[in-house]
Amino acid sequence: MIINDLEIYKLSIDLATSIYSTTKHFPKDETFGLVSQMRRASISIGANISEGFGRSSKNECIRFCKIARGSLKELEFLILACKKLGLVNNSNFNILSNKIRNLGVKSYNYLISVKNNN
Repeated sequence: MIINDLEIYKLSIDLATSIYSTTKHFPKDETFGLVSQMRRASISIGANISEGFGRSSKNECIRFCKIARGSLKELEFLILACKKLGLVNNSNFNILSNKIRNLGVKSYNYLISVKNNN
């Protein structure tokens, strides 16, 4: 299997591009605040999935998958904060939340499969 075949890898790229598109329209005074934080968190998800996939040990793969899931939770909080601040409308919030939730479920399932794979 190659990384491009991994569903959570594809979903993480889709989520990151959605975050970049969404934050492109944020106020300029958020460039070094929420925009930067959200973009870093979204990129961290896919980067850690990739790094874990490329590691030679199961324990390292699990560790990087857990880091990716932590970044996903961080992004979930940031999206909610943006909704409360009026930076993200309800429709976009729902789209991003569904992507985050879907990736969360699938990354958890991937983590379990790695743990159970001998």
